Amino acid sequence: MVTKILNWLYKYLGLICCCCLFGYYLTAYPYTTNLELDQSAHYPLFAVCSGVFLNFLIWSVVDEEDFSLFRICYIVVIVFFLLLSYYDSPILYSGNEHLYNLYCAALAGYIFLFHVEGRLIKYFLYFIIVSAAVEIGKAYLQVFADHGSIPLSLAITGYFDNSAALSVFLVATFPIIVYCVIVPAGHRFGKWVSIGGYLLITLLILGLLAITVSRTSILTLMVINGLMGLSAYGRAAWVWVMRHKALTAFIGIIIIGFGLWAIHSLYHLKYQSAEGRMLIWEVCWQHIKDRPLLGTGPGTFSYWYPQWQAEYFQTHHKVPTAYFLSAGETINAFNEYVQLLCEVGILRMLLLAGSLFIFFRSSNGHPGERLAWTLKITVAAILISGFTFYSFHCTPLLMLLVLFVLKGSYDADSSIFLRSDARLRYPILVVISALVLFCGVKNYSQVCAIANLTIAENMHNLSPAELSALERDVSINLSRDGKALTRMGMVLLEYGELPRAKQCFSDSHCYYRGYQNSLQLANCYAEEGDYANALNRFRYLSYYLPSKFGPRYEQMKLLQRMNRHVEAKNVAKYIITMPVKIPSPTVTRIKEEARLFIEGKTDQ
Repeated sequence: MVTKILNWLYKYLGLICCCCLFGYYLTAYPYTTNLELDQSAHYPLFAVCSGVFLNFLIWSVVDEEDFSLFRICYIVVIVFFLLLSYYDSPILYSGNEHLYNLYCAALAGYIFLFHVEGRLIKYFLYFIIVSAAVEIGKAYLQVFADHGSIPLSLAITGYFDNSAALSVFLVATFPIIVYCVIVPAGHRFGKWVSIGGYLLITLLILGLLAITVSRTSILTLMVINGLMGLSAYGRAAWVWVMRHKALTAFIGIIIIGFGLWAIHSLYHLKYQSAEGRMLIWEVCWQHIKDRPLLGTGPGTFSYWYPQWQAEYFQTHHKVPTAYFLSAGETINAFNEYVQLLCEVGILRMLLLAGSLFIFFRSSNGHPGERLAWTLKITVAAILISGFTFYSFHCTPLLMLLVLFVLKGSYDADSSIFLRSDARLRYPILVVISALVLFCGVKNYSQVCAIANLTIAENMHNLSPAELSALERDVSINLSRDGKALTRMGMVLLEYGELPRAKQCFSDSHCYYRGYQNSLQLANCYAEEGDYANALNRFRYLSYYLPSKFGPRYEQMKLLQRMNRHVEAKNVAKYIITMPVKIPSPTVTRIKEEARLFIEGKTDQ
């Protein structure tokens, strides 16, 4: 009786775990940006997901399941990631938020693949549909809410706090709604119900896309509607095409022309934003050739790109004004394939392309089966949006991509199974359990260090002994987390510990290249009187974010202190001619001080 109850629980537990992780991603942790200093949710998530994986592995071993060769390889990869995490390797170091979330999505994929079977998969799809409905409802409530000074196109965000991410998510879930709700309703109640439901959900999503003006989502919706049309009427359409070749050619020319016009119109709809993406891609293409085969390393784009952008503006003196104004603190390439080429290189990109090829070629049963088409067109929507959006760094979309590709590619009926041997089964389980336990202990220390750091940021009354203990805790447990080291440095600055703060900011630069830690490091050098290093840091910032007036203003002031007045006047002249992205009293004051300095009316 107890065994039956446990079997029943485990039958649904995998589904519940996948739904919980997806819901958590959707409402509390929608992005893996590696930018926000206070974002450290990947630490507890890593521990929880590893524990859940171990729980299912123990049950499979106790239940004496036979493992397929693919499943064994999957477990080996998970163990490899655990080892990398435990030893804080250069690949999976504690600050690499991207890889931590990919690891969690991979663990969810293991559970979804081997512990969510049959009709339970549809329940997970229904959960996604309910989530999309909640997002649509919240978005329309935001339409009629008071937005204050925020533009309506930016105020409609759902739970994503980002209008573009909301739009892409709704378009990605559109095929799931069609194939799991609208098509079955048409079979049961008639085609007019299906047509009405399709038009209703299309209008609801189009209404939000028109408000958010998400160009990526509009183009993706157009393409996936074409794909769904081909999936439903492909053979009939092919017969019609063969009978009316001239008319087909004419219609094709019209469609191509309309597509080019739509792309041109959408490009100029948000011209400066589009130019900003062109800048990022141009900078990236110049550096892909530096490491073409293996890239800079998974999850390292946010570390390397700031340096590339600074180098670009340092070596390119005549750039379009749109490039100058749109150069911001970039943590994604807004093209996942360009970013993947930068991070993983051509060889690993080919492996990913091969995995997707296997997925789209697999029939997963009958080729016309609704589940297969649901998975494939949803994955296609995420992949298409990845050309102009950070879809793989939007955690709900990343999770759907991993789960659906695995489920669509794996065929248990044709897999090679290895009969389990008790002499090997339990020793291997003990080794994996010990590894998960060790990683869990280390992860717990990291979570505690983050919690203590957060408390210290809000207390403002630590004793010297408590401050030293906190610094030691962070340096031991979070030595490779650049964001945590930056936060520690800011706490030390608050208590006047300038040399120790400077060391933290300097250490953080090895793993994190944000504006905040670069600025604080430059300020520390200036406070210590090390003007040469301070000047180099401010110059780097002025090239990295050329439209910001602060770094150039600090350069001017430092050069004055160093009695290098000719260079100071050159910087002041540049400040006066700089285009203004967002007018403000601060910018006006800086320009006025630069003008007065050039006219000789002030020395400071």
